[in-house]
Amino acid sequence: MTKPTAEALKKPYLLIDTANDTLSLAVIADGKVLSSFSEAVFRDMAARLQPEMQNVLQSAQMDWPELGGILFNQGPGSFTSIRIGLAAAKALELSLGLKVYGLNGMQALAHPHTGQGRDVTVLLEAVGTDIYTQSFDKNGKPHADAITQSLPEALERAPVGSLFVGDTSNVNIEAKTATPMAFWQLFADGYAVFPAKAAYIRPLTYKKVANQ
Repeated sequence: MTKPTAEALKKPYLLIDTANDTLSLAVIADGKVLSSFSEAVFRDMAARLQPEMQNVLQSAQMDWPELGGILFNQGPGSFTSIRIGLAAAKALELSLGLKVYGLNGMQALAHPHTGQGRDVTVLLEAVGTDIYTQSFDKNGKPHADAITQSLPEALERAPVGSLFVGDTSNVNIEAKTATPMAFWQLFADGYAVFPAKAAYIRPLTYKKVANQ
């Protein structure tokens, strides 16, 4: 996607981040966070999302028709949580005509730390002992697509001298979560994907139930 115009960036956007157990929402306009919400909701994601979206809009003294669009963290992360967030975003797109712009959650974590003369490697907890990992050069360009692997493998493959960001334990981590402004900056710099889609790294596996 090309960079949004200066006029487009002045409009308010609703950020929806449901990629993990924490529900994060924000209304951002012209590079300023007007209101935000972030709370670990775990299995209550579906029940909490709609009312909290309404609350964050009210806190920003905004109504739905005033929004310029939706910024959506398309992952990687929890399959179920991402689907819940994407379904809500698509419902707003269908009912209100709001465009839904997808953003890479790992790139949002890395983006504020690029431009410092060193590579940035993102490490996020995945399933079991695996982690999601992706490395970016000093200008924020990804070296390769995000993958899942063990922590020792990820550390071995990371560019020498990398700055590590993410939520993985036992590593010297610079930042653990992507801020609303990091997502907005990605959008402003032209990194959004339209239409938004869910980013699943690990192939889905299905366990067959006996006698079914």
